[in-house]
Amino acid sequence: MAILSPETIGLEALRASEEKYRRLFDHSLNGLALHQIVTDGRGRPVDYIFLEVNRAFEKLTGLRAQDVLGRRVTEVLPGIEADSFIEIFGRVALTGEPVRFEKFAGPLNKHYDVAAFSPRKGQFAASFSDITSQKLAEERLGQHTRELEQKNQALAQALSAVEEARELKRQFLDNMSHEVRTPMNGVLGLADLMLDTAMDSEQREYAEAIKSSATSLLALLNDLLDLSKIEAGRLCVKCQPLNLAETVEAVATRFAARAQAKGLTLACAAAREARRSLLGDPLRLSQVLSNLLGNAIKFTEQGTVAVRVKLVAEETSKATFLFEVQDTGIGIPAEHRSRLFESFAQGDGSTTREHGGAGLGLAISKALVELMGGTIEVHSQAGHGSVVRFTAEFRKSTPDLEALAGALEGAAD
Repeated sequence: MAILSPETIGLEALRASEEKYRRLFDHSLNGLALHQIVTDGRGRPVDYIFLEVNRAFEKLTGLRAQDVLGRRVTEVLPGIEADSFIEIFGRVALTGEPVRFEKFAGPLNKHYDVAAFSPRKGQFAASFSDITSQKLAEERLGQHTRELEQKNQALAQALSAVEEARELKRQFLDNMSHEVRTPMNGVLGLADLMLDTAMDSEQREYAEAIKSSATSLLALLNDLLDLSKIEAGRLCVKCQPLNLAETVEAVATRFAARAQAKGLTLACAAAREARRSLLGDPLRLSQVLSNLLGNAIKFTEQGTVAVRVKLVAEETSKATFLFEVQDTGIGIPAEHRSRLFESFAQGDGSTTREHGGAGLGLAISKALVELMGGTIEVHSQAGHGSVVRFTAEFRKSTPDLEALAGALEGAAD
């Protein structure tokens, strides 16, 4: 058995270490290259020479080892690429300070993540990894982000214009409703005075037509004012004592003459629970019922119109009631039902429609029902009548709550 000297052992270890790092160098996934800096007479880097490159370097850069080893970078790369590399790598080789940076190699159209350090004075080692796909993805993401920002800006401008137009429309409706209602009330008052005077049948017919038209126009103006308040978020419901059965019966009584004039039967039914004393807004509830009952009579030529109310849910402090208005009228085709609760929408939008109306009643009714904590829906079939149902929540009445409601009502007035 041969005995190795310490010198031999050290040399073998050195060879093993070199072999290990050679394998690491050759099989690294990153492109690796060792270079010698070339300086001018004043010690400034002016070029560098390729000493070693690995297989990954050849694959990543497209430069073969046999074409670059022993050659200067200025002989391999175009001037602008070589100059930028010389400046950075020269600083590493002369100062010993490592650097890391991203570099785009124009001729190869690739982006690299580059790290460089100096293993010994005048030399540097560089590691290259291809980040082209990542950079392209970042560029696409950046472009997409810029496009989204542009679209968001355009959308914000469009929304601002819509809000401005909506505010102008609200102000117009609000102002016009107030301004026109005053003379309309004057017309109604004068029509009443005319009807109290002696006149022949033809004159009375004209005066009644004036009053009827003025009443319809005033109702339209009130609807427009309510619509303006709804869009501005200023419409609210009050909380004051009310009796649901009495409210429903009062609305039905107001429409009794109209139903009788068309030969219709007008039915009204209220459950026993609806005769309790509750807290809510009788005026807005009457408005919803009037809209629905008025529509039912308008679109019914024969048969029955019915209005009903019953309790459907009850809790400790509140109760929910279901209101139903049913008719045997012309009904609503399926293609028109989805638009019934839109402003200015009607079941028949043709210019030759038989029945008038601005199409605001149901839109306003829906908003009022939602303010009363309920929902509204229509069930109908063309030629077979319609049923409109809505729910509303009411506070249960106690002496303390009634006193509080009265105080709030007085403060509001």
